[in-house]
Amino acid sequence: KYPFAPRSNTIREGRILECVREQLGDQINAVCLNRKRAESPCISRHRDGKNSGPSWVMLWGDFEGGGELELATGERYGENNVWHGPIDGGKVEHWVNAHETGVRYSAVAFHGPPAPRTRPPVKKKTASTKIK
Repeated sequence: KYPFAPRSNTIREGRILECVREQLGDQINAVCLNRKRAESPCISRHRDGKNSGPSWVMLWGDFEGGGELELATGERYGENNVWHGPIDGGKVEHWVNAHETGVRYSAVAFHGPPAPRTRPPVKKKTASTKIK
């Protein structure tokens, strides 16, 4: 629908999660990585549904003219390359302000429910030969 829609991906294992845990502690079991271009629709007012406890947010990118994370409590976070928090994104409504230029990246580190178990791959049915 939107050619410049915001992108998001939650990771629950690997080197990025290990690096974040080294900085914020072992209570972190997930990191949501986000990308929003200036042309992207705004991230509207919401509460996070998968956080069980506090979150920390880091912003980076070449975005200018806005792009702050704003909380319904009146707090506003816009400084790049620092962890902001703790923020209770599951209880406090928050949103991302529009920005004029560039690309805004963010990482949201949080403790969430265990990763969903993946099902084993489904074996494809092959044409069988009847034995006469």
